[in-house]
Amino acid sequence: MQSPFEKGRRAAASGPLFGERTLVWEDEHKPAATRPCPACGASYPGEQWEKSLEVCPGCGRHERISARLRVEITADAGTFEELPLPAVLEDPLQFPDYKSKLDKSRKATGLADALLI
Repeated sequence: MQSPFEKGRRAAASGPLFGERTLVWEDEHKPAATRPCPACGASYPGEQWEKSLEVCPGCGRHERISARLRVEITADAGTFEELPLPAVLEDPLQFPDYKSKLDKSRKATGLADALLI
């Protein structure tokens, strides 16, 4: 089975905390031309956000990153092997609108469950 980290495009991340590493994004996307920081309001090129691993270059605010990117940053290359998860119960407690929220989250994250193991 092909690793999910082999899909997508690669971006180099460097800095005192990261050293030189190649990070893999799970989907093909182009960074926005510029993105404003929600905390300080300064705008920076999308590529600068990616190089800093979604940390504002100006104020240091951390934006959210995907679970797969976090594993790629944290684990040594080639050491993480994703394990299959047990079957997921669709709505065990029958919450209102649970199914639609679950479908929306699965589509947004590309994950069947809330964790990677």
